[in-house]
Order: sequence, then C-alpha cells, then structure tokens
Amino acid sequence: MPTVNSILIFDGAKPIPHTLTICDSCGEWLPSSLERKQTEELIAVLRLMNAVPMLSQARLEHSDRPDVRLHLGGHVFRLEVTRIARNGDEAVSHAQEARSRTDQSIASTQTR
Repeated sequence: MPTVNSILIFDGAKPIPHTLTICDSCGEWLPSSLERKQTEELIAVLRLMNAVPMLSQARLEHSDRPDVRLHLGGHVFRLEVTRIARNGDEAVSHAQEARSRTDQSIASTQTR
C-alpha cells in the first residue's frame, strides 16, 4: 500500500490539515469535532482500501456529501463511509463479501 501522504488529496473539496493539534503537556491529540469526524472517515476508507486490493492505487479527497471522493483510474467514486467508520471490521467484511458476489456475477455472465 502506498504511503498515506501519497493517497490523500490535502487541498480537495474539504481540505485535510497537514498537522495535528497536540497538547504541549501530555502529547495527546486535541482534535476539533470536525477533525475527529474527518479522521474517522479517512481511516475507514484506508481500511477498506487495505481490505480490497483493487482500491490500492486510489487517492482520497474528503468532502461533505458524500464523505469521501475516491479517485481511481481516471474516475471519481463518491463514498459514504459513516457506516464503515461506525461498524469497523464488520462493515469492511461486508464490503469484501459484496465485492466477491459481484466478481462471481461477472464471472458467471462471461461464461454464458
């Protein structure tokens, strides 16, 4: 998988900050509610990209509606990732199963 910096489109529809706000005394990340939501959504898509090898060359742009624009092969796909962010591994597994069913459907139509 490429580096996160090469995947993210920082100056897209909804800019992604290049730095995080860190507490000087404890070193903990101090995100605003918008930063936290944005980070959770981007992490969810990164997890999905890791689980679905076909997406490994995609680039991500954060937006409002839908949550993320996934740039892949000259096309832009709009993704709503709230469910993935909230349901974690279960949602990623569901996406893998859906892809498997789609692949099987395509294969069965090609053999006819």
